[in-house]
Amino acid sequence: MPEIICQQGSPEWKAARAGVVTSSMFSVAQEKLKRASGSSKAGDPSKAAKDYAFRLAVERISGAPLDDDTYDTYAMRRGREFEPDARFLHEKERDIVVRQVGFYKSDDGLYGSSVDGMIDEGSADQSRGSAEYKCFISPTSLQPILLNGDVSDIRDQLQGSMMVTGCDWAELCLYCPALMPINRHLTIIREYRNEKYIAELKAGLEEFYELVYLYEYRLKNDKEYLEWRAA
Repeated sequence: MPEIICQQGSPEWKAARAGVVTSSMFSVAQEKLKRASGSSKAGDPSKAAKDYAFRLAVERISGAPLDDDTYDTYAMRRGREFEPDARFLHEKERDIVVRQVGFYKSDDGLYGSSVDGMIDEGSADQSRGSAEYKCFISPTSLQPILLNGDVSDIRDQLQGSMMVTGCDWAELCLYCPALMPINRHLTIIREYRNEKYIAELKAGLEEFYELVYLYEYRLKNDKEYLEWRAA
């Protein structure tokens, strides 16, 4: 997929993402209720999925991002602070160059991905990969990756980014400065493209988009219905 040239975090980058399901949110988009709750039943979209679908519906109508520019968590600030160090160590460890990129969008404009870097190994098969840098501090997030090499919690993002960018593989680089004394401050795990997983992922996202379209339709048409009822 073609790259939209822009600096990540810039107004142009935010505009490109408006109304698009991004790979970092693929898992949220597919969240389902495990138990019945109120008028909802098990298997219905979770509240987080509904909120995200509604936000995208508004953005599809306006053509502009709904996000508050002042929203900035500690985890986001930490990620920006340590990403250059993680990228440098990654390049040194693999003897590669990681090219920083803007935003990739699928041909239909429904899905997008802002990978942390693109890698061309220059190998005989011309394989092409991407890099994702994570700076987790939560033991819940660190333990599966560090002790078991388990990336299942972020597999939707990794496989989703490959779906959008067309890459053959993605390297997750977990940067944890606290483990520098034992030389485990950078953990690199390569995830290869899995067409079966991507097909199932896309099917789940297509189901999510039905909710986005429903919200978009209601936003455009409920006003007339409510006015009719009030008359």
